[in-house]
Amino acid sequence: MELLAILKVSEISQDRVDDASTVLKEGAEVEVAITLIDKRTRKVNLSMKAKDSVQEKAVMDDYNSQSTQTSGSTLGDLLKRSER
Repeated sequence: MELLAILKVSEISQDRVDDASTVLKEGAEVEVAITLIDKRTRKVNLSMKAKDSVQEKAVMDDYNSQSTQTSGSTLGDLLKRSER
């Protein structure tokens, strides 16, 4: 059973990458997110950018959760109080 996984150059970095070999070496292990699974053609699209976005969102969600728990106020709450 053969499966083809594709990491397009445009999905390597937020920065422009013209040649994947300048950023990655053949055989290098990288962390990616799966962005598409095509069962018919047995192809899987991968993305390093999407993985980074997921990690950044998780960090921001954690930060927001902690900041509202510790201060008890959101930015909106503080602005409303300052208007009074």
